[in-house]
Amino acid sequence: MAKICSMENKRHVSWFFYSRIGVNGLKTIVFFIWTVCLFGTANAGVLTVLGTAQIEAAPDRVVLNIGVSVVDAEASKAMSAMKDQASDVIEMLETLVAEKSDIATQHLAIQPDTRYDPTTQQNVHLGYRAETTIRATLASIDSLADALDQFTERGIGTINSLSFIVSDPKTYHKQARHLAIQNAMQSATEIAQSAGVSLGEILSISTPDARIQPRFETVMEMSVAARSAPIAVGTVMIREEIQMTYDLK
Repeated sequence: MAKICSMENKRHVSWFFYSRIGVNGLKTIVFFIWTVCLFGTANAGVLTVLGTAQIEAAPDRVVLNIGVSVVDAEASKAMSAMKDQASDVIEMLETLVAEKSDIATQHLAIQPDTRYDPTTQQNVHLGYRAETTIRATLASIDSLADALDQFTERGIGTINSLSFIVSDPKTYHKQARHLAIQNAMQSATEIAQSAGVSLGEILSISTPDARIQPRFETVMEMSVAARSAPIAVGTVMIREEIQMTYDLK
């Protein structure tokens, strides 16, 4: 796609290009947006190239968000029972994580527990609710089956959410960044040739914030107390953007 705008002696030319390539078995999507500003017929102007590379990586760890909640007529009893259950959850999780530091308490609270009575149109006091949230990063995805089995057998805690991550995203970011730079430089040369100009020095290189996005495609079957629980493991999308500006000759 090309768009040309004229104003006095200035020409503004933009290109958009999309390609999907495979590198070392990794699926990579690369987008490019090019802008060329040429002033008059002299050898003045710049070429800006934006390259975006995305790599799909297989996750190797899973993060669980576990909630423990207890209601009792007395606040102290609710807190005591919640602490006991939370201790059991943490003790169980310690057998599934690589290090104890992979387990962390995210939330702890105690508050009145009420229920709305439509007859009286008032809140009825039921007691006190003590609750906590525990975050645990399991040593491997294979540990998830054991975690689900143990939660089912013990009947304590609630798995509020789970997510799959890559333990070493820096390696994939480096690969994606290299691909973005490589393709951007190659494409800048091709565009300059098409525009009838020559590339000069690189004036600037910038790297916007990198992003990691989960993608759910693959389904793994996990056994949970004689039941089968389908778990969508999917892939993690590692995205890098590089913007390069060249001087034109």
